[in-house]
Amino acid sequence: MTPCEQIWDYLHADDAARAFRLLGQCLTEGVYVIGSGKGLTLKSYIETIYKLMTPNVPLVFGGKPYSANQVMYLQADISDLKRDTGFEPQISFEEGISRIINSYK
Repeated sequence: MTPCEQIWDYLHADDAARAFRLLGQCLTEGVYVIGSGKGLTLKSYIETIYKLMTPNVPLVFGGKPYSANQVMYLQADISDLKRDTGFEPQISFEEGISRIINSYK
């Protein structure tokens, strides 16, 4: 893998659906960014998945270079969404991924 230093924003589908519902009930107009508003490194996401799955394959970070146009920062600013709807994400990355893993067991 690459060094996996990219900062990404994770939002569980149930939280996204709730954000859309809240926006549908909102009386204001505008453009809203939907996300968790929290960014973690891709490496931390991968390490969490690895811990939950406990595979017999070692994690090797930094063995591949980033592509020339690699996006390194993808974190949503959800301040308008929070202000106008009261939205707060409720499902953490670990909980969301655990649900997916458990659905395959």
